[in-house]
Amino acid sequence: MTRLHVFLSVVVLATPLAGCNQQAGDSDKVPSSTTTDTPLTQTPPSAYQEEDLAQAIRATLNTLGMNVANDITVNTVDNDVTLSGRVSSEKQKQMVLNAVGEIEGVNVITDEIMVVPMD
Repeated sequence: MTRLHVFLSVVVLATPLAGCNQQAGDSDKVPSSTTTDTPLTQTPPSAYQEEDLAQAIRATLNTLGMNVANDITVNTVDNDVTLSGRVSSEKQKQMVLNAVGEIEGVNVITDEIMVVPMD
């Protein structure tokens, strides 16, 4: 009776392992056009891209060394940028426009910046 118990125990324990040595059939194979190690990339909604672009513009304005960042309003729609507000000189205005024009992703810049000389 003990031999029967040992035999049944071996059979019961070995049964789940029996499938490990099976060769993959056609239905078990991953199609060759599928890559499993490449991460999926999804394009974020355009609203997030717009806000990212606006933040990049604001960050650039902050690095100009002038106090224009607080006086300039940035609006983005479909990567078209509208800049409005006030600066104290034409030179500051050109610096702002040139800096924004160099930012990747900016399509068109609409200039609504007014030059208001400080007394």
